[in-house]
Amino acid sequence: MIRLSRRNQIVALGVAAVVVLGAAGGALWYKTHQGLHASLAASQAGYVRVNEPVIVNFDHQVDLKYVHVTLSPDAKIQVDKSVDKLVIKPVAGWLPSRTYTIALTNVASSDHQTQIKAWKGVFNVQPRKGVAGYVIDGQVITAGEPVVRSSSKIAISFSDAMSVASVKFTANGKPANDQVLWAPDAKSAAFTGKLLPYQPLVLGVGTPGQVKTLKGDVATDLGELTVHVVPIEPSNPASGVDANYQNKTAMEVVVDNAGLARPQYGLQSADMVYEYVSEYSISRFTLIYFNNVPGAIGPVRSCRMINTYLIEAFSGVGMCSGASVGTLHYLFGGNPLPLLPTNINDFDNGNHYFRVPFKYAPHNLFTAGDRVERLRDEMHIGSGPYLVDPPHADNGLGQPENPPGIAAHNVSYVYDPGSQSYLPYDSGTPRTDENYGGAQVHVKNVVVMHVGFHDAGWVEDDNGGAHSVWYDMTGDGAAEIWSDGRAIHGHWHMGQAGTPYYANHDAPWFTDENGTPVELNSGLTWIHALGNGQ
Repeated sequence: MIRLSRRNQIVALGVAAVVVLGAAGGALWYKTHQGLHASLAASQAGYVRVNEPVIVNFDHQVDLKYVHVTLSPDAKIQVDKSVDKLVIKPVAGWLPSRTYTIALTNVASSDHQTQIKAWKGVFNVQPRKGVAGYVIDGQVITAGEPVVRSSSKIAISFSDAMSVASVKFTANGKPANDQVLWAPDAKSAAFTGKLLPYQPLVLGVGTPGQVKTLKGDVATDLGELTVHVVPIEPSNPASGVDANYQNKTAMEVVVDNAGLARPQYGLQSADMVYEYVSEYSISRFTLIYFNNVPGAIGPVRSCRMINTYLIEAFSGVGMCSGASVGTLHYLFGGNPLPLLPTNINDFDNGNHYFRVPFKYAPHNLFTAGDRVERLRDEMHIGSGPYLVDPPHADNGLGQPENPPGIAAHNVSYVYDPGSQSYLPYDSGTPRTDENYGGAQVHVKNVVVMHVGFHDAGWVEDDNGGAHSVWYDMTGDGAAEIWSDGRAIHGHWHMGQAGTPYYANHDAPWFTDENGTPVELNSGLTWIHALGNGQ
């Protein structure tokens, strides 16, 4: 038997204690780090979808009473606890294309024999999905609220093939799936609904969280598209409007059509002409030039109330010889009426008109292209919310129909198939333009606007006592359009019915019998404002 001294006995006991504690310590470390494990549940997609919960599984039952969960980057979450897992749900969805780190502390086994003091796990969120962009007339739209025409083609492209049933299109907040045509690959769709001038379109693609790709990923990008639709006004190739044209101020010159005023100058080169009864069943013209102005225009005569509407609708500048006191009140304004951008010879100090020796007064007042364009620069008022169409191929719309005759204006038309234009006659006499060597005017589009009218309430002509005619040019009404030997029976539109002339800045536009906007063919457009019952 080996006997130890008391000192050696104490040392031996100490060594034995260290071994036991050490063994105990070794057992505890093993159970903490190898006996209790945490792991992230695998996702079938290889990433976490934006609305999916993240699950942390434990290989033993746990007591999660004191567990602490943190995320980097931070996110608002809801944590559901069970005996062997944590379910972490995003309150507002995970950020797409982001990497998150989950940190757990104070995870204890259910018997409190083992614990995880600190653990981290990493997961990736799905890429961005959904609307990749909008394409309008072949151009990708990256920002802003584009201006479009009624015939514009709008397409929505997606990042992936979509679950078509999950995409709920809206147009101005109303269901619009019936106005969308999907591509066979379900990666794009075309909007087929009507685009109406001056009626913005807000195109949506569904409710966040509900729209999904064909693979089941949640669409994260559902940005709406807002477009502003403006009417298209036809141009005459003679005015030089091309694809690079930027709107200029419309210049509106009033021209006489009394017998002694003929033949006139400047008719054939206008983009649009409005014809209307002035008084005594004699018609008068307002010639509208969007771009280039011809050498001579005339004879220039006085404004009528219809000119107040046309000036404001086209955001143009009116040019005339004078006006009655009643009409001048509306042109010159005064509380609450605004001053209209008008240049009147009787008050002109800028040499914008001249008298010719080959016609008798009052049919001898003229203006010219350089003077009109100088006035456009001097007035510097900009242009209106419409587009002017460059020359383009004919639209072929309408049904074959004989050319019109407008008895109230003493005008008839003959269609010329060779030039695909209409030849006008004043009481049987060809209407001509001396700027073209006295050739007969060729009209591409003949339009009849049926409008309300009434007595303006004042004398327009002091000599004969004729009262001024007031045409109600705002709102909408029946219209016929002739072009290329065919006719459309539809409607005209210009602002809201009853809107005062000075409050309307919507240019005129037309629809067919189905309410579809009509963009007129290129060439001289002649519009007859015909009073209902005239």
